[in-house]
Amino acid sequence: MLSERPGQLGELAREAADAGARLLVIVGGDGTVNEVVNGIAGTVGWIASGNPIVFFGAPLADAHAPSPTLNHLCILVGMTTARVLVVMIALHVLAVVKHEWFDRDRLLARMLPGPAILLPLSPREIVQRLRERRQKRRERSAASKDRAPVNPG
Repeated sequence: MLSERPGQLGELAREAADAGARLLVIVGGDGTVNEVVNGIAGTVGWIASGNPIVFFGAPLADAHAPSPTLNHLCILVGMTTARVLVVMIALHVLAVVKHEWFDRDRLLARMLPGPAILLPLSPREIVQRLRERRQKRRERSAASKDRAPVNPG
C-alpha cells in the first residue's frame, strides 16, 4: 500500500493490525516508521494487555485473551528505549562537563543566543566591552550636540 497524504500510513497500519496482520513491511525513512508505529501503538498495547478499551465508561472493544509474549516484548522494548535515552542524556552531560571544565572552550556560551560579537569573551570581558560601547555612544552623542548648527531664529 502507498500513502497519498500525511497521517494515512498510521491509519493503514492500524487497519492492518485490527484485521489481524502479523507482519508489516515498512519502506521509507524514519518519518515513515514513526507514523506507522504511532498508528499501531494503541492496538499493540491493547492486544498485549487483554483489557477492554473503555471510553468514558462505555466499552469500545471487549476483553480478550492477553498475549504474554507480546506484553513481554512491549515491556522489553520500552525498557530498552528508556535505558538508551538515559545513556544518551548522561553522555551529553559528560560532554558539557568536558567542554566547560576541562577544555574551557566556552562551547555552551557559544551555543546560547545573543550577539555574535560577545561569544568568545568571558563575562567580565563582556561587561567591559558593553561599558566601552556605552561610553563611545555618549561621546558621539555629546560631539553631535556640539556640532549641531544653532538655529537663528
